[in-house]
Amino acid sequence: MSYRAWRKELLEVVKHSLNHALAPFLPLFQEEASGEELLVPEYQLRFDWSNTQGALTGTSTFCPPVDELLNRYLAVLMESGFLDPPPAGSQQTRVGTPSITSYHNRKGLPPLL
Repeated sequence: MSYRAWRKELLEVVKHSLNHALAPFLPLFQEEASGEELLVPEYQLRFDWSNTQGALTGTSTFCPPVDELLNRYLAVLMESGFLDPPPAGSQQTRVGTPSITSYHNRKGLPPLL
């Protein structure tokens, strides 16, 4: 599914359910910019974790890769019933790569999705 189609579907879902879990995040899903707009810094969202990483240096706190963390959050939200799982027969994909599961299992952590 293209980003444009996915975004359109997301907007439709949230339009009919303003309490949808993704409603607060709609500003993150911008329309596709074209041409010069892609080069204007104000149009680009940037997230950085350097302050967190610096604060955790020398501690035993482990921050998993973002893909792994998102998969875990989504799994917990679906298991708790807060989010519905994807409809049967839909294309189910994971965030990131399949290697996340094997990484997670090597760490002795609970299984992901």
